[in-house]
Amino acid sequence: MLASWMRMKYPNVVDFAHAASAPIYYYKNRQGLDLGVFYQIVTKNYAMHNSNCADVIREAFNRLSKYSKSSSAPIGELTSFFNLCKPIKSYKDVSLLMQYINDGFSYMAMLNYPYPTAFLKNLTAWPANSSCLPIDSVTTRSSDKDLFVAVRKAVEFYYSYGKTQCN
Repeated sequence: MLASWMRMKYPNVVDFAHAASAPIYYYKNRQGLDLGVFYQIVTKNYAMHNSNCADVIREAFNRLSKYSKSSSAPIGELTSFFNLCKPIKSYKDVSLLMQYINDGFSYMAMLNYPYPTAFLKNLTAWPANSSCLPIDSVTTRSSDKDLFVAVRKAVEFYYSYGKTQCN
């Protein structure tokens, strides 16, 4: 990924880049592509911290997926739990929240270096591991509020590291 980034940033300097860590085979028109493999690897990264972290993230997505299909979804509460700058207007918007969370966890897994980085975003060392710390205090049986607030705090390691603002 770093090599590809350098190639894009300095095309006049870098003629070739080998992206060993980038998901280069992850494109939709590839024959036999299993779209789930990338996320299995991301999930494994969080499970390495502890299995509860991956389980809680999975449960959050399960609950959000259910809400994304229900007109009685608690959209006001979700806006509050995730400290959103723009309120969710409809249960149909929950899928956008899910994508936002998914992107944060995916990037933290890809950028899980043992040192702080600042080339894409300012991140702490081991951001995926660090993001599991707020999740350690909840389980898959926790209330929506406790579970979603923990997941929000976890994903803020990517979106708001070192800042205090809405998401």
